Amino acid sequence: MTINVSISVNGNYKCPVNYKQGDRDVSLIISGHGLDHPNVVHIPFYHGPDVMTLEIGPESEDNGEVSPMDDSGGGGHDTPPAH
Repeated sequence: MTINVSISVNGNYKCPVNYKQGDRDVSLIISGHGLDHPNVVHIPFYHGPDVMTLEIGPESEDNGEVSPMDDSGGGGHDTPPAH
């Protein structure tokens, strides 16, 4: 069995993403700011007994400025950690 989860953000928008599976708890912001193509991030699903929960949104405009609540560096071109 193969499970693929991908999130694509295009244009000057950003979207927070949070997911949990087992002892993994990941939060990131995916942004398309400054790109001439969609920013696609693949969320790794690990086989096993643990359920994955995934929260996406809400999306907002991304003008490239870093806010105090945003540690993504403005563009937010984050990639989840490798397993």
